[in-house]
Amino acid sequence: MPSPDDGALVRVAVDAQADRPERTFTYRLAPGSMAEAGSLVLVPYGGRLALGYLLPGQPEEVEAPLPVESVVSEPLLTTDLLTLAEAIAIRYRAPIGSTLAAMLPPGLESRLERRWEVLEPAALDGAGAGVPDLEVGTIITESQLRRLI
Repeated sequence: MPSPDDGALVRVAVDAQADRPERTFTYRLAPGSMAEAGSLVLVPYGGRLALGYLLPGQPEEVEAPLPVESVVSEPLLTTDLLTLAEAIAIRYRAPIGSTLAAMLPPGLESRLERRWEVLEPAALDGAGAGVPDLEVGTIITESQLRRLI
């Protein structure tokens, strides 16, 4: 895999229906992003953000790959499990994303906590009373953000 410093192209399996169940998608890591095969990533998919699984191997060539929105975790799946999931998807025509999801502990997605970086504090000023003085670069949790808006 190319160095993450140059915005490397990566293979991602998304837990969603595709034209071919074993199909993976090509995304571009942000320059400087550190992610390894087996990591969970957040990617744009069909007008929404979806949880994806970073896979080893060469991604398909695409003209304008979408960016990986964020790296959610360090590797949770070993290379052996990733290889097994791909073999299962091909052999049984099972969606690769669902196959990978089944290899993780149940309820893992519900335990993930989204955090947001404040880029425009002024945009939250109209949210109502009690908005704390936020500075650019402040990290807040999704529950804190929901209370603000």
